[in-house]
Amino acid sequence: MKLSTRARYALRAMISIARAANQNGPISLERVSKNTKISRRYLEQLAIALKNASLLRSVSGRGGGYFLARAANEITLLEIVEASIGPIG
Repeated sequence: MKLSTRARYALRAMISIARAANQNGPISLERVSKNTKISRRYLEQLAIALKNASLLRSVSGRGGGYFLARAANEITLLEIVEASIGPIG
């Protein structure tokens, strides 16, 4: 199966956020952008889709950012792909 760029970037972003879960507090999109080499503006669009799918949670304000809504081992690749590009038939 060949994944779209949007799906691949969503997977990379989720992996980066999951790796940062061991640290204290949420990770900013700026940090995710540096880790993944994906533009921040594109990550903002992906974060909205992933948040709407209940895969991410956000904290606003100073020191805010994103973290996984569930444990990393409970999130499937299919959920991430479908959140980013829509249902797979």
